[in-house]
Amino acid sequence: METVIAGVEDSRESRDALRFARQFSDAEGAALHVVSVFADTIFVASLEEIEISRESYFKHMLEVAEEELEQPFEFHEVISTSVPGMPLEIQYGTVLVLLVFVLGMNLIATLIRNRARARRQW
Repeated sequence: METVIAGVEDSRESRDALRFARQFSDAEGAALHVVSVFADTIFVASLEEIEISRESYFKHMLEVAEEELEQPFEFHEVISTSVPGMPLEIQYGTVLVLLVFVLGMNLIATLIRNRARARRQW
């Protein structure tokens, strides 16, 4: 194993998970990557307020991780944005497109598998 990934938030369980991830990565000789996710909602606050909130959140999560982990680790910031009040038609359209994509990929995989089986000599 080359990499261990652990998420961080400001909770006792998260701190326990960070300590476990450190022990596990040390035992495996793997690099430890710590990930924190910030979920902001656009159109609720100004962009400046969101940016300040995001920066302070990630700074605090980095401090939490540094408190629990004494050895070096890589810290990754992930931003999740949502749009409130999305019309129902767009939501259903998104589901339909994703379903067609997944079913299409499944069909292609089945065709490839069947073709490979037909070529194989038993």
